[in-house]
Amino acid sequence: MPRLRNSVTGVVVSVSDDTATRLGREWQPVEAAPPRPRRRAPRRATAPATEKE
Repeated sequence: MPRLRNSVTGVVVSVSDDTATRLGREWQPVEAAPPRPRRRAPRRATAPATEKE
């Protein structure tokens, strides 16, 4: 019974061999490298407010 990890959500499941062959390619063996966490976009610095005269 293989243990698989979903590369999108990180969920780990144990399934039968038959079910494992029918799952999509986002399911990878747990022995494979864990998915890298998604990086957030860098924060942009806001421009200083200008005073209107």
